Amino acid sequence: MNLKKIIVSFLIGLLAGAALYKWSAYYCGFHCHGKWGWGMHREFKTGKMLEKYTKKLNLTDDQKQKIEKILNDNFQQFKELKSKARPQFEELKSKTHLEIKKILSPEQTVKFEKMIEERKKKRKKRFETH
Repeated sequence: MNLKKIIVSFLIGLLAGAALYKWSAYYCGFHCHGKWGWGMHREFKTGKMLEKYTKKLNLTDDQKQKIEKILNDNFQQFKELKSKARPQFEELKSKTHLEIKKILSPEQTVKFEKMIEERKKKRKKRFETH
């Protein structure tokens, strides 16, 4: 086994994930989990964000209306960008997995594939709860 290839492949995958996370956090303007962003794949709950802004910024009714429109409009753009970037991210992830599998023994490959499946199940379960 070539340890250097394993490490490089792992780091590529790690960097791709980190870059995607940073991009999403930057785009949203705050961490995109739960209340708005990646965790809200089914629907966007502007009410929670608007409630937070209203409380912390003491918004007028006019400001609330305008900010709600901004949140809705920008979230739609975020969803579109996310859907466009998703295939590229998945392609890079698959490429990384294939490169790693080339280095592994048959037994290790089976374990690696199980690890990937477990990660998918955990992710699916996490998104179903949001």
